[in-house]
Amino acid sequence: MFLYLFASAALAEPSAELMERATGTFQSTDETSILNGRRAAAIERTLEPMNFAIALLARGKLEDTLTVCESYSAKLDGNTFTFQCDDKNPVTTVLGGGPAPFITKKGKTYQVSSTLQGESVVSVFFQGDSGGQLTAFDFSGEIIVVTKTVTSDMLEVPLVCAFNYR
Repeated sequence: MFLYLFASAALAEPSAELMERATGTFQSTDETSILNGRRAAAIERTLEPMNFAIALLARGKLEDTLTVCESYSAKLDGNTFTFQCDDKNPVTTVLGGGPAPFITKKGKTYQVSSTLQGESVVSVFFQGDSGGQLTAFDFSGEIIVVTKTVTSDMLEVPLVCAFNYR
């Protein structure tokens, strides 16, 4: 479902206002303990419908997959969006462009693509071997909302968690 929504988005040029709003360093509005609590609650909601043994195995994978960022550095320059979570490797994508490889600091490779959703949301999709993560940056308000959605054939319900930045 997320791939269809992601692929069907209109390929629009970002406005000058969006490029300005989406460029800078953004700090979490919450303390680390609150971020981690929000992440843990989202993981529990996703594991709830699973049987105990499968949930036990899935927990570690989901904890590794759903990254909590205390800050983001971002730059939207024309159709090129670059962002970095804390001290992790920066991700650069071309809005509406095809998937490109991205290698994490741990050496894991993902295929990454991005698109502009509406006038203010930049969505970045990471496709891995067993699932994917859609990270949507909503630059429409005073608070920047970053929503991460993890999907996999192994999950009965997607893992969804939102974080606020300023």
